[in-house]
Amino acid sequence: MRRAIMAAVPLALVGLLVWLLPRERNILEDAIGDFSAWRPRVEEIDQDLRARPGQSERQRMDRFAELFTLRFREKHLAVKVEVARPDRLNVLCAASIPWWDTARIAAAATSEAERLFGRPFGADIFESYISRPRVKVAELTPGRPRAHVVFDPSFDAPRARRRPRSRSTGTFTPSMLRSIGGSML
Repeated sequence: MRRAIMAAVPLALVGLLVWLLPRERNILEDAIGDFSAWRPRVEEIDQDLRARPGQSERQRMDRFAELFTLRFREKHLAVKVEVARPDRLNVLCAASIPWWDTARIAAAATSEAERLFGRPFGADIFESYISRPRVKVAELTPGRPRAHVVFDPSFDAPRARRRPRSRSTGTFTPSMLRSIGGSML
């Protein structure tokens, strides 16, 4: 009996250790998940762009950005893509979306834009807020076989030097505060 207990204790400890050790997680299951099948897919965007002959390149790029944005808005995610220049996109994501997802979104946007317009695209990645200006947090540089994304808080440094940021939520008059049940104290 004692031998059986002595043999079971190390096995139980090994089992406990295996159970407690971190497991490999599929990153696509985190946060927003796998959005590759969400609509409109790149094929549908391509069909829409082809159905609009006579539009300028800028109009076609703006339409691409609008449709790509729609993919996330239909899932109630605060994501927006804008055309910054003919070879660069701005990708704006809510600050609540994890950075790895913003990188995946930017990579998908630039990859699809390259496929549709026949040239590589870079991207500036911003966190967006309701009450504050957007904050640049990363840059995506096109590359083969993969794009390169660099997150760096110093990207927003030039703007921070130009205009000091306030942590205030705004200016409230006494009547505004009373209307929401607050006071000046």
